[in-house]
Amino acid sequence: MALLRHQLDLMQCDDPACAIAHERVYLHSRCHPEIPVFVYYDRPTGNIVAECALCGEQIVEISVAEGGTVQ
Repeated sequence: MALLRHQLDLMQCDDPACAIAHERVYLHSRCHPEIPVFVYYDRPTGNIVAECALCGEQIVEISVAEGGTVQ
């Protein structure tokens, strides 16, 4: 599943009782939430991909904007 920035901006905490507006969104697997994730840039697609380090299940694929300048 590819995500864009506006979709990431809408993400909330996984804890339904949490009322904090978190500044950061941490991406972890649903299959093995206690296991680290592998994150890599996939050159052919131009996307950043996160996968479960245990089973390899894809957690998220994030589209990277084209063009622009580095600041």
